[in-house]
Amino acid sequence: MNKRRNVLGFHASAAYITGFGGGEPPPYSRFYMGGESDIRGYDIRSITPVTFIPVASTQQFTYNCNTCLNGFGGPSPRTVSVPVLGYTITFPGGDTQGYGNVEYRIPIIGNTFQTVLFFDGGHQRHPQKRRLTA
Repeated sequence: MNKRRNVLGFHASAAYITGFGGGEPPPYSRFYMGGESDIRGYDIRSITPVTFIPVASTQQFTYNCNTCLNGFGGPSPRTVSVPVLGYTITFPGGDTQGYGNVEYRIPIIGNTFQTVLFFDGGHQRHPQKRRLTA
């Protein structure tokens, strides 16, 4: 382009991983995008699907009961346990990923210094486990 000086580049990649016998692959073998080789502008291996794991716990609350009097005629403290559902976040990595890059290079000084306009995009997926109910 432009007297053979400017360069227009395209790159696309897709990948899929599965565990032995069709099972789930371990977390250290899954896909994590980010870095200069796929999605620039992010730390290496910092892009991953997010999963929230439900965690049940109980929270205790103490209050003064005005209808339950102590030996001196004053309100007595009562404690109630309330079930609370919270979530723990985890970054399991993906088993399917696809990304693409488009860039336009403009030389400034020979081929040594160039300016680059680029666009990177991608998608990563981690399947949720399906629960079978009888």
